[in-house]
Amino acid sequence: MPSPDFCYSCGRDEPVPPSGVYSICVECGHAYVTEQDLVDLYNEAIAAMNKRLTDVAPLAFQLSSRHIYHCPLCLHDF
Repeated sequence: MPSPDFCYSCGRDEPVPPSGVYSICVECGHAYVTEQDLVDLYNEAIAAMNKRLTDVAPLAFQLSSRHIYHCPLCLHDF
């Protein structure tokens, strides 16, 4: 059985640092230590989707987490 800090989407333990984290996905358990970690992972997912989308307008990248409403790993709503 995985530990309570296990992320089911990326398949590894997500230890919470003593100073805390920016956000933790309640579905998969992934810990975003900083807001920038969340933004970077979200933008990586957007870049991968944009490579596959050829017949529609590209999806927009985000500069902050203000308009990120789901975990980029498991797509669960925040």
